[in-house]
Amino acid sequence: MADAAVRLYDELALATYDSPGAAMRFADVLALTHPAPRGPAQAAVFRHAIARRRGLMDGIPESLPLLRARRALYWIPADRRALLLERSGAAEVLAEAAMSKAQGRLHVRR
Repeated sequence: MADAAVRLYDELALATYDSPGAAMRFADVLALTHPAPRGPAQAAVFRHAIARRRGLMDGIPESLPLLRARRALYWIPADRRALLLERSGAAEVLAEAAMSKAQGRLHVRR
């Protein structure tokens, strides 16, 4: 399991699959398996996953740009998100957050 966590756990996986409603959170797997991160970027993901699970988050670290970009998108009020999709540069904004226009959580019906 620890090898799988090292192979699979990155910023995108944390953003996509770790949520309060998940049967097993990333931090739970980390606590059970104690994997050694493969580098500073993954160590930051592991630390953030654990802090998030324990409710100790004091923001998202600068070292996690994808998670910061997603948070910025989710801060946009739902009724204004459709406007983002129509702006020039929308593709770049969504790419920074590893999202697409079709991704349901960002899509707003008109």
